[in-house]
Amino acid sequence: MTMTSVPGWYEHALAEEPERATVRAAGVETALRMWGPRDGHPVVLVHGGAAHAAWWDHIGPVLTDCRVVALDLSGHGDSGWRDAYRIDLWCDEVLAVLHSEHVRQRPLLVGHSMGGLVTYAVVRDHAAELDSAILVDSEFPRRAVGDGWRSLRESPHKIHSDREAILARFRLLPRSEPRSPFVIGHVAEESIIAVDGGWSWKFDPRVFMHDSVIFEDAVPLSGCPVILVRGDGGLLDDAEAEALATQLGDVEVVTVEDCGHHVLLDHPLALTEIIRRMLPGSETSAPTHSSSNTIIGGS
Repeated sequence: MTMTSVPGWYEHALAEEPERATVRAAGVETALRMWGPRDGHPVVLVHGGAAHAAWWDHIGPVLTDCRVVALDLSGHGDSGWRDAYRIDLWCDEVLAVLHSEHVRQRPLLVGHSMGGLVTYAVVRDHAAELDSAILVDSEFPRRAVGDGWRSLRESPHKIHSDREAILARFRLLPRSEPRSPFVIGHVAEESIIAVDGGWSWKFDPRVFMHDSVIFEDAVPLSGCPVILVRGDGGLLDDAEAEALATQLGDVEVVTVEDCGHHVLLDHPLALTEIIRRMLPGSETSAPTHSSSNTIIGGS
């Protein structure tokens, strides 16, 4: 895609440098990126597996008047690594952010993919600390099928001597062609790190061995409004999305058209519209319980 195809709103968003900070959770430093006024309503963003907080760099600045906080889960981005990874430990990291000076009131918590499983766990156990929550194209594996992440490799990263070569190897997981390819270059550049002998990926390959939230074990959520967002070409088809919505307590399903699994990369403005719906005072704020499937056009 040529530079002339990059929309002005995206260039403007990336030009806004995030504030940086860290919080400590269970012995590991958690890296943060933040945008917006400190007294704005907090929106806390949780990335998916093998991703990082910079996946939100084009979204945080667009949520004007909000205090947007994106974190790197341990084993990802600029945060520390652990010997092993579990949903409950990542949940503790999110709670450490919620309890920090950077979040001054109950936030809207948004989690994509694996980050949606973490968000589910926070809502399940700590709903009183949240204003609302959004699960973005998060698949809860069935017990009979198992956790798909475990089938992925956990071998050490290959060291690439050439920076351009490693950038050229960047791929989305699961594999898909982005609907807004102009976002990929920045995400890729923020995914690599200089190491002895060349360049490597930032994430710890052992993150693929994390546990999961089995569909049959998921409990109805209560205590704060929750919606489930899916791409119409994402991990959840209509039937799976409705089944999950029912399992979680008849939460609303919002579908983004012409969109894959990576909603925040495919149609970021559609996702920001959905986020705004969930903010306090929004005239189109989503109901706590609804079995309807709202359709939102891509952007």
